[in-house]
Amino acid sequence: MTAVLKAIGLWKVVNGEEKAEGNAAWEGKDIDAQALIIPTLEANQAGHVYTCKTSKEIWDRLVSLHADSSILNRTNTWASFFEYKVQSGGSLVQAYSDLEQIALSLREMGMQVEDSMVVTKIVSSLPPEHTAFKKAWDSVATSEQTMVNLLARIQKEEMETQSQMKRSGGHTGAAYSANTKMARQKQVQEWKKESPCARCGEVGHWKNECPEAGNGGQWKPSDFGGRRAGGQRSSNGKETFHRAF
Repeated sequence: MTAVLKAIGLWKVVNGEEKAEGNAAWEGKDIDAQALIIPTLEANQAGHVYTCKTSKEIWDRLVSLHADSSILNRTNTWASFFEYKVQSGGSLVQAYSDLEQIALSLREMGMQVEDSMVVTKIVSSLPPEHTAFKKAWDSVATSEQTMVNLLARIQKEEMETQSQMKRSGGHTGAAYSANTKMARQKQVQEWKKESPCARCGEVGHWKNECPEAGNGGQWKPSDFGGRRAGGQRSSNGKETFHRAF
């Protein structure tokens, strides 16, 4: 509605920038604005604006009725974001869309929600059957952990999961896990070939398996003495930084 009012030159009358009560031209614009707004209202909304005399009064009343920036609304929306979980067998793409929409709502309320925060929440909300996916994502360079890249991987994961479900006859839970264990192990090995280690930069293993860590691939305090925590040396000799865990 705001865009329509702006397009036909009535928005300044509605928002109060153009004030000329008693002027015939202004009154004509005000009546036109009311004629556009009122037919779009539902019956319960119309009752709230019945006593309003101008388009600005109508608009202000509607804004106060439907404001999404109240403390209660913000609190509830944050709760929806933090408590969101994907149920076993649920759509990963739908979960991505749901959390992206919640984040957008929070931003519209003036809340600061970084993409990195949304990415972390999406991955952490995935059910146990996607543990291998979480580990693979954790090995992705921090600079590559974007919403766009996550969506591409989630779409691939969902298609592969659906394919495995069809091959297993649609079983879920323990039966599904038993039928797909070997396929998942193979998938993990493929991910290791695609995702470089966040410690040494080589493919074929992940951080917790890195030979450079010593101690059978486990981290130990002395590992942080010769190289900064989170450092990863890539094949071209340049050092990038990722989370060390």
